[in-house]
Amino acid sequence: MRIRWCWTATSASMRSLAVLAFVQAAFGAGNVVITGHDDDYHAGGCGSPSQASDQLRAMIAFARSGAPKPSLPVLSFDHGTELTNCLVALGIPNKPIDPDVEVPAAANFNVADYSAMVVASDSSCGGCDNTPVSIANLRAASAAIGAFLNAGGGIVAFAGAMNASTYYGFLPASASGFGSPPPSGYVQTSSAASTGIPEVNGNQTHNFFSNPGAGGVSAAYDVAETLGPSGTAETLVCRNCSTTSLVAGALFEPLAVVLGIGLAGVVLKGLRRRSADGILKGLQPSHEQERRRAVQERGFDMQLTGNVRGDRHFHYDLEIHGAESAHSRRGQWDV
Repeated sequence: MRIRWCWTATSASMRSLAVLAFVQAAFGAGNVVITGHDDDYHAGGCGSPSQASDQLRAMIAFARSGAPKPSLPVLSFDHGTELTNCLVALGIPNKPIDPDVEVPAAANFNVADYSAMVVASDSSCGGCDNTPVSIANLRAASAAIGAFLNAGGGIVAFAGAMNASTYYGFLPASASGFGSPPPSGYVQTSSAASTGIPEVNGNQTHNFFSNPGAGGVSAAYDVAETLGPSGTAETLVCRNCSTTSLVAGALFEPLAVVLGIGLAGVVLKGLRRRSADGILKGLQPSHEQERRRAVQERGFDMQLTGNVRGDRHFHYDLEIHGAESAHSRRGQWDV
């Protein structure tokens, strides 16, 4: 939801905008991206440019971009060295953790220390690093991972391959994969274009995903890469995700809109009353026509546009208009 405003700078309007700021703070957390590509394997350590290394770099950048401090290091969950070597070669600061050793400590998942976590591909891809033990240990840390996401930490996970039905179980909501994708034919969706995540072709790929809202995939995801235009989903992203939005999916978004509209309605009622009262006090009772025109000019108006049914591909625009003056302020929030 995007809230735009224009208001006369009074104490009442400043209090109202504080309420609107709450709308932004109430919804949204970290960024998530999951893919059936094993970019960590095919990038070959990221020592030279390739489609795999380009996608890996873009995915991590997207995940980190939603964190409170995007420049902080990432957690690298890698039972081998493929993912960690890529991070080093790309200049991405990281803390390597072997998920085979034990359940990762909850203290690791702290947005004051790390901007995102990245999970290496499953060993069933045929040369990748993480094992079934890695999967089990990461699943056991799912509560801490969920808290990390809610605080703004990003998540990247590569191919689940033959274990795709369980590999992504550490996520706050199920996102099981399936199938045996071909190596080429992938295209970037319009959703991915806004994230900067490119498609990858020419590498053996290991699992698809069902469309969001079906087949065990949360409705909160967007499809970022498909096999052919409008084909089967190969890469999924979730912007400003939380454990609540991932679990509730599309059901959560209309609720956010309803709450936002309710708060905006309260704001508008207060703004109109304050503005009208101030104008009426400054006019003589005989100036009825001027009074009406002044109240109309200083009135506030709200307009909502967008898909209000809760489709994940939503862009709600909530516009609040009011009078301009020498002391007016302008701006917008994205929620």
